[in-house]
Amino acid sequence: MSLSALGILLAGAVIYYFSSPANEAEANIALKHKEAAVVDLGRAVYAENCASCHGVALEGQANWRQRDADGYLPAPPHDETGHTWHHPDSYLFLMTKYGV
Repeated sequence: MSLSALGILLAGAVIYYFSSPANEAEANIALKHKEAAVVDLGRAVYAENCASCHGVALEGQANWRQRDADGYLPAPPHDETGHTWHHPDSYLFLMTKYGV
């Protein structure tokens, strides 16, 4: 590969990285955890979309640290016993919105 082709490829990668929706979303994240209406909406969304795996009381699935027969990790708890506490809010938001 020639040096100019490598430069073009690198420039394209940089442009893609800085224009991706994930970077734009990260720059616009503002968690409104003190607004009752937002918390109530979050509670409803969690109950409808997340509680079936992560638990109604945020408890997660049994043996969540061990991979299942298909190689997947069960849903972790979202309480203080889980591992989400050590991730920044922006990472959790992006993972929830765009997937892993």
